[in-house]
Amino acid sequence: GGEEVSWGDVAESRKRFGDRCVFVNGYGTTEVSFIAQHHIGPDDPHGPGGASGARVPVGHPLAGIEVDLVDSAGNADGDLGEVVVRSPHVALGYWGRPDLTAERFVEGSTVDGRGYRTGDLARRLPDGRLVYAGRVDRQVKVRGFRVEPGEIEARLAARPDVAHVAVAPHRGELMAFVVPAAGVVLDAEELRRDLGTELPDYLVPRTVVLFRDPPLTSTGKVDVRALLDGHVDRVPAPARDPEPAGDAAPGTPLMETITAAWREVLGVPDVGPDARFFELGGHSLMMALVHQRLQQGLGRKIPLAWMFQHPTVSSLARRLEAAGTDGAALDRVSDRMSRRRSARAGRGTP
Repeated sequence: GGEEVSWGDVAESRKRFGDRCVFVNGYGTTEVSFIAQHHIGPDDPHGPGGASGARVPVGHPLAGIEVDLVDSAGNADGDLGEVVVRSPHVALGYWGRPDLTAERFVEGSTVDGRGYRTGDLARRLPDGRLVYAGRVDRQVKVRGFRVEPGEIEARLAARPDVAHVAVAPHRGELMAFVVPAAGVVLDAEELRRDLGTELPDYLVPRTVVLFRDPPLTSTGKVDVRALLDGHVDRVPAPARDPEPAGDAAPGTPLMETITAAWREVLGVPDVGPDARFFELGGHSLMMALVHQRLQQGLGRKIPLAWMFQHPTVSSLARRLEAAGTDGAALDRVSDRMSRRRSARAGRGTP
């Protein structure tokens, strides 16, 4: 109890119980008891054909229980929000805690019962089933907006090509850590673009990191702290068709300058000309640092938008060359960064 269930869990249960057993995924709270249940028979049309890490719905509300999904503004007309339960079966309140009772319990209902704000986030499917999407108290602020990481996790986990996912704030932006489903090759930038068609920009993770085996806590949950510390085995970025050739030939001072800036900021030993900044673990703040270094080194203004529009060394070099560069400045910055790398190597610093 108390843990969200994935279709992978359902598949594992099938290996340990009889073929005709019914898997019951229930949802409830101490203040209400059971709120919803989802019964998954061996011939259930809803699964487990989806991604192994996708969350199993908790089902429809039980008889005598009404569920509203309320957003931060108090509106209950969307398909994602805090679970507010209204029923005659809701508790009267917390003993000796009138302040907490006033905060969590509400009055009035179409079923003539009390209401309780669970603090849980859920999404309502078109057929009325509910899917648990995390806790409201995980909310963080991103660019001035209140964001629930569970909302993004739910969107990604619903994809058949995603096995596991965790979303966490990092340096003021969101990062998504994704394990591809077995036999699937994912593209981090494509995942971001797909999310961008469904969600506002501030809800789209700035970085999507693909990895093989999720680090787990002692309770079996994805260890977000380990992910943020970089303790993961990343999946290499998928091979891409080479970009059309331009005037920026490999080995030119401009290419070497951009490559050196990337390596210095990202902390990686090698950067290919067509490697993508965000797939190497970069994020918007790191890109801003690269932007600052290049402007200082080249002695010229570079529109920050170019850095995001041209996220590979080769494409950015072509854009800069098309706009014109100072060759002497490029030579100076290239030499300076080369000396920095040599100095770090002498100190044994990567």
